[in-house]
Amino acid sequence: MPSGAIRKVKPWSEDEARKFLATAREDRLYALWAVALTIGLRRGEALGLRWADVDLMNGSVDIKTALSRAGSDLALRDVKTESSAASVPVPAELVTILRQHRREQFANAAVARGNTLGLVFTTKNGAHH
Repeated sequence: MPSGAIRKVKPWSEDEARKFLATAREDRLYALWAVALTIGLRRGEALGLRWADVDLMNGSVDIKTALSRAGSDLALRDVKTESSAASVPVPAELVTILRQHRREQFANAAVARGNTLGLVFTTKNGAHH
């Protein structure tokens, strides 16, 4: 057993999450924050989310891959366990946020060109985080 104190994480209340999102509305990564808070994805799952796994018509996201570090490289990998893979419903408010994010992403030629993996969330030049 590891020694030391066990860190207990206290999740945000709905009110705290809403306040954070209201403050982050103008941030370039606003849609990422909204996805992470609304669906509760791990960092690698959110950063590894591909548009091919997002169904904005029916409001769902398939969690299949995660972005992970292998040495100094980042790569998409299948989620670690079968229980991690899931189809998650997406609330209408988040669908609206993702539609706007997709419009902005596809309208930026540099991002569209650099996003060779079809990721939902990229760096400013379209590469993966």
